[in-house]
Amino acid sequence: MVAIVWLLLTAAVVTAVSGIYRTALYRLAVDGRAPVAFADANCRGLFRGA
Repeated sequence: MVAIVWLLLTAAVVTAVSGIYRTALYRLAVDGRAPVAFADANCRGLFRGA
């Protein structure tokens, strides 16, 4: 039972963090500026090819 609750909680947190990350990337792509919580320097390298 505890494992199921832990799995559901972990899935909810991962989903929330993923949404925040995607929103920050979208804002960077549209405006060219990262949200205040994200440093521009940390986000700029995300669009470079590997």
